[in-house]
Amino acid sequence: MSQHHRNWPRRPTRNENAGRGQSIPRTNPPFGPGDSRSDNPASSHQSNASRANTWERGRRGSSQSSQRSRHSHPGPSPRGGRSDTQNVDIPGKQLLANHFAIELGDYRQIYSYDLKISRLVDNQSQTPGSGSADAGDQKPRKIARQKKKRLIHLLLERLKSEKSLPGPVATDYLKLFITTKQLNEDATSREINFYDEYSVDPGSGLVPGCDRYRVDFERPKVISLDNLFAHYRRSPQSQTAVAQQSNEAPTDAINALNIIFSYLPYQKCFSKDHQANLPLMTTVKGQTFYGIAQPPPSELVSTETGKMLDNSGGLYSIPGFSRSVRGSFGSSGHVDLNIYIKTGCFWQHGSAQDMIQAWITQNSQKGGPNLHALQDFLRRTPVRLTFEESGLDRFSVIKGLARVDQHPSADICQMQRFDQQHPGGSVKDYFSTNYNWQMNRDVYVVKIGKLSQKGYMTVPADRLQVLPGRIKPSEIPQRSTRYPDANYKMIVNDGRRTFYPTDRAEGGEGAAAFRLKIDSKMAAVPVTVLARPNLMYKARGNRGHDKYIDGAFINAGQWNVRDAAFVRPASGKKWSCVELTAKNQRSKCSEQGFKHFVDNLEKAFPQYGMEGFVWSPFNLQGRYTDDDLFPTSKTASSFLKRDSAIEKLLKAVKEKGVQLVVLLLPSHDLELYGSIKRAGDQSVGISTVCHVLRHDNRVKALLPKSLPLRDNGTNDDFLANLCMKINLKSGETTVNQALRDNPKILSPKTMILGIDVAHGGGPRKHCPSVAAVVGSINAEFSQWPASLLANPCSTRDDEEKEANEKILDLDVAVYQRLLDYYDRNHGKDSEGRKDNGIPEQIIVYRDGVSESQFEMCKNYEYGKIGQALSKLFQQKALPVELLPKVTLICAIKRHHTRLFPDPDGQDESILLNPNGGKSPANKNPLPGCVVMDRITYGEGNDFFLVGQKAIQGTARPVHYNVLQNPHNYDIQDIARMTYHLCYLFGRSRTSVGPCTPVYYADLVADRARCFVRQFYNPPHDDDNPVRPFDDSELPAFRRCLQLHPDIEKTMFYI
Repeated sequence: MSQHHRNWPRRPTRNENAGRGQSIPRTNPPFGPGDSRSDNPASSHQSNASRANTWERGRRGSSQSSQRSRHSHPGPSPRGGRSDTQNVDIPGKQLLANHFAIELGDYRQIYSYDLKISRLVDNQSQTPGSGSADAGDQKPRKIARQKKKRLIHLLLERLKSEKSLPGPVATDYLKLFITTKQLNEDATSREINFYDEYSVDPGSGLVPGCDRYRVDFERPKVISLDNLFAHYRRSPQSQTAVAQQSNEAPTDAINALNIIFSYLPYQKCFSKDHQANLPLMTTVKGQTFYGIAQPPPSELVSTETGKMLDNSGGLYSIPGFSRSVRGSFGSSGHVDLNIYIKTGCFWQHGSAQDMIQAWITQNSQKGGPNLHALQDFLRRTPVRLTFEESGLDRFSVIKGLARVDQHPSADICQMQRFDQQHPGGSVKDYFSTNYNWQMNRDVYVVKIGKLSQKGYMTVPADRLQVLPGRIKPSEIPQRSTRYPDANYKMIVNDGRRTFYPTDRAEGGEGAAAFRLKIDSKMAAVPVTVLARPNLMYKARGNRGHDKYIDGAFINAGQWNVRDAAFVRPASGKKWSCVELTAKNQRSKCSEQGFKHFVDNLEKAFPQYGMEGFVWSPFNLQGRYTDDDLFPTSKTASSFLKRDSAIEKLLKAVKEKGVQLVVLLLPSHDLELYGSIKRAGDQSVGISTVCHVLRHDNRVKALLPKSLPLRDNGTNDDFLANLCMKINLKSGETTVNQALRDNPKILSPKTMILGIDVAHGGGPRKHCPSVAAVVGSINAEFSQWPASLLANPCSTRDDEEKEANEKILDLDVAVYQRLLDYYDRNHGKDSEGRKDNGIPEQIIVYRDGVSESQFEMCKNYEYGKIGQALSKLFQQKALPVELLPKVTLICAIKRHHTRLFPDPDGQDESILLNPNGGKSPANKNPLPGCVVMDRITYGEGNDFFLVGQKAIQGTARPVHYNVLQNPHNYDIQDIARMTYHLCYLFGRSRTSVGPCTPVYYADLVADRARCFVRQFYNPPHDDDNPVRPFDDSELPAFRRCLQLHPDIEKTMFYI
């Protein structure tokens, strides 16, 4: 599909997405010493008669189910199942996916040039206040991405004015340039004087004080688009040969198509003069594009990607679209453009003072604005200075308010500059004298400077302009939740138009210029609705009898636990309940509300079989009052005081013999929650459950959710969910619900691992990620203790991403889970039979990896799992004949494929609430909808599965990819097993989206972020700027992941 042009010398090839599109082998690589597994695909891992009988029953059940599915049967009800509905697999259904088929035109061969940008003259100021991404780096300094984009834009404008482009072109504005014809030799190198969007063109010659760069087109690579389409038109029998070919060729062609489809919106991200005309669009990494409001609006206006959704509180919510070219093997083969809708949250561009005022209007309260909250909102706002000062960069970021103890007006704020030598007056004096600024007490004074550097400058907010099209990190945009119908219309109309022109005026750019076409309709995909599992509980009030919930009575993944008790409940625990409050806190939990919560939770325990739970009051009021619990400033010292207060409370509770404490919180506070979990899980060793109270205007107090909003009864659903959580946390063998009949693949001695990685996501660079590994330890798959592992990353930019996701010492965490399984199971089983403590097979669900990391996962990490097994077998002197085989499945949650109903279709039987009824029409797919064709890779190793009922928004199916399959399990059986695992999430009476091991691993990763929050999100301190993580901090980081011995074998994270 691609080759270097013969007129250019050979060079090393580039492969940025290794692993995508390759055929996945069905045999495991050797584990090393002690591996005795057969290479025969038909060999079974079962070794005793009972297991054989179990598997035989599973095969018969599966066969009968398949036989029934071939007969006529009614479809599922709109709610997902009734007592008169047969609970069988239902094939032959159809939905639409947001993939649009691509059709080739006249250009079947294109040229791809690598762009090399080198710095010739660098006159950039190296002042402490520099806002450039290049500032502060040691030479040779890297060229920032934003500067590269600007340089390539200037290069294109130059080549266009010279008429040096031979035909349609496209670029990613970073490193690649695509053409339909070869460039003339005299057009393959240009020297560019750099100037930003707010400056005047300095001209093409040498200009004193101007940065100068050279851009070279290194060599063309010839890419055949014909061969790309032929690559995917393969029969299943020929795919083995395909896998042996180099994956670089299809990757090069797919990358080129991605660049071509992005080129049309990318051009709209530039304007000749930002002060006169804002760009029409902005982009995130050249993959996702959003419109920019023109000009800063006072009302919701249309943008290039659709109507603005919200403009309150100093933020804009704007819809945007991402694109990705996808290939799928098959007899006809498919190359599609996946178009996905996103919603971005942007700073309100224009005057920083106007943005501040908009925030105050939205968040006003008695006594004036909360200055601490306003400061948190302003941090990291990108701004442009409207005044010029010697040695000062025109771009910077806001670091906070000049004062938070009172309104920071210019007449009471001291002037501060980066050189630490303030002129000895106020901000008012400095700006009035130097810039003829007129004093306005309503204007806030803010600090600006780089977060990674010490010092700041105080500036009136009306002298700063917030840059347009900049996303506010970690902010959830307003009105971003939409049902499938709305998203479908936006994708088909605005989304398709973003990447493919419908206007003749735009027809000469991007994909249309390359004569490409995309279908006007989404791809139709075949869907099978999987049968729902049968569940098992114990009969309430009669522990000797089982209570079964037939899958036919499970409605849209939801079931009722009336008259049911837990399969194996905890018992004999001492518990307490404490409300956290402060002296100056206005609203507190009423005495009636506190008593209602404790009394009804005590009544709920025995209903679910949890006998012997004894309440131990903390004090007469059940309240712990300490002002340190709710600090007004987010500083290191205030956080330490809060941690100390929480630890003091939990130690006092534990000294009374309490094993579990329910803490009632006045509001959602992530910092307070993290402090509680660090103290309970690590310092003290006591199980904690947090419940956020809600404010009730009727009684002017905070009330627990055990009290319904509309009457004085009891919220039984809330208490049931709370009991589920407490039961799992309160014992090492407890079971809430279980499968009545395991699916074909799951034998009782199967061990399942869930693996995920937590990343920092905060302002600090090079922080280690945290590997989270959960492992089942019983036949009911109810208990999943966890291991946490620090995962250092390389500070080299080209390795940073993979090193953070690749779990370097995965064998350590997996060994801990294997050892725990062995310790709990070897000896005698529940029926008195001898148990060797080794699982018959291991199934691994790896979460968090992308397609480009499949090779790393199935080779490096899979090998690490083998090393853990080898270590256990050597230490326990176990015979190699017991070595279990390992099935490896990757679960991708953060992909861009969504399923929609066909607006022209008549069959709505697989949709949720299609006709609306009392609530708006949902029209999401029912739980159990699985897609195994058309939008998959087409090699029989992956599927999309909708695991849960999407209550709001558009359902996101999980994309499961089988990377290692030593048993040669059928993909349909793997899908069915995965779907059944969605019903074993212990704290819910509904199925869940990602299957239980994936969900639990994700929860452990979230808890790990609480443990290491001091590294990921350190307290803000102007005198101690945010600096990259240093290797000397690694021992302290590892200590922050250690669990208390009283907690480590429990599901502390649930």
